[in-house]
Amino acid sequence: MIPRIAIFFLATVFTFAREATSVDKPFNEVRVGGKYRMVLTTGDELIGTVELKDDTSLVVETNRGPFTFRGALIREYEMLQPPPPPAPGNRKDIHESTILTYGQLLARGPTDQKIEIRIKSGSVFVGKVAEINKENLNLDVEGSLIPIGENVIARISTVPDKEADPAKEKAAEKDTSQGPFDTIYVVNPKTDEYGSPLDPLMFVGKIRQYDDEGLTVTTPTGVTRAFKRKRLYRVIRHTSRDYESEIQRYAKPLFCPEGMILVDLPPGKEGRPFFKVCIDKYEYPNQKGLMPKGNVTYQEAKKNCEAAGKRLCTSTEWRWACSGLEGYTYPYGWHFEENKCNTHGARELETAGLRRHCRGKFGVYDMVGNIFEWVVGPDGSPALMGGPYSKCQTVSPGVGGAAKPQTGFRCCKSN
Repeated sequence: MIPRIAIFFLATVFTFAREATSVDKPFNEVRVGGKYRMVLTTGDELIGTVELKDDTSLVVETNRGPFTFRGALIREYEMLQPPPPPAPGNRKDIHESTILTYGQLLARGPTDQKIEIRIKSGSVFVGKVAEINKENLNLDVEGSLIPIGENVIARISTVPDKEADPAKEKAAEKDTSQGPFDTIYVVNPKTDEYGSPLDPLMFVGKIRQYDDEGLTVTTPTGVTRAFKRKRLYRVIRHTSRDYESEIQRYAKPLFCPEGMILVDLPPGKEGRPFFKVCIDKYEYPNQKGLMPKGNVTYQEAKKNCEAAGKRLCTSTEWRWACSGLEGYTYPYGWHFEENKCNTHGARELETAGLRRHCRGKFGVYDMVGNIFEWVVGPDGSPALMGGPYSKCQTVSPGVGGAAKPQTGFRCCKSN
């Protein structure tokens, strides 16, 4: 059984001579099977092998077990070791498919080797690459050219040199063509110039038998292969639970309704809670360019949020959305800057989002300055945060929850 998938862990400090790659490098360039050092926006740092990746999230196997998180949380990453290459030359006891990235396929160019392409709708095509560029390719499937866009491809793999009997593949297709698949690492028979073994070879499939002698695995194309125990380097069982649904269960709530921003804070530092909450990007009515609604009572604010399927933010949620992971005094940093936000009480209210620099790290606007906002205080009573003279951490008692010209609100939604 695969260990419990955790979301985050306390950072351990590592030092490397290599220069890290910025997160500006596309998330889709992270390669399954590669070993990476990753620094998250939370400040946490991890090292491990990417075992699984979809459009939004990935699973990294570390020495503390597997961890899953969304790609948007990666601040920078560095590949320490590329995915194991297919064994060169004539392999006598291993005939297996190799997972390829689109970038690897592009680098290879047109080839006579057959590949299998699974697209996101679930359809599978087997053929030879006739033409390929950065956006799409033409796959020669028994003489017919099938155009396939890079953005619809879910998986690319080579077809084993020695294919199984077609009748057996067809019989096994229903059971083996769908994931999840196990990951098997076997000892590489090749050595470097100093006699040291090369990186282990990685294979995927469904384990059918696993005993003291070794294991038998059926590949996504229906080919059954046996590996002796002495050849096994590492086995990661995924078929014992639906690991793809694990990612979906985590990734799905990471998306907030339109007009709301996700504030997610992992555990790891004393005094820092763990929660995920969606919060309105702007003060109510939550539309850029409109004037925030004032003269609102606490109860009116609650009812407006509830009518929209939301709720009032707690003071803790509001504070973290304002101060960010760093715990800033103001949304933009530690020190007050006069013109960043509408922070002088004598000024008129301004339309939402007018000051583009009055925004916190999560992307929420006008949390300091402009209008006071109703929140649920630490003891459950009405409280006010924000406003013309406030800091992110300032919580003012909202005695009685009465309306004032400068009392407004924004809404939150549990995630």
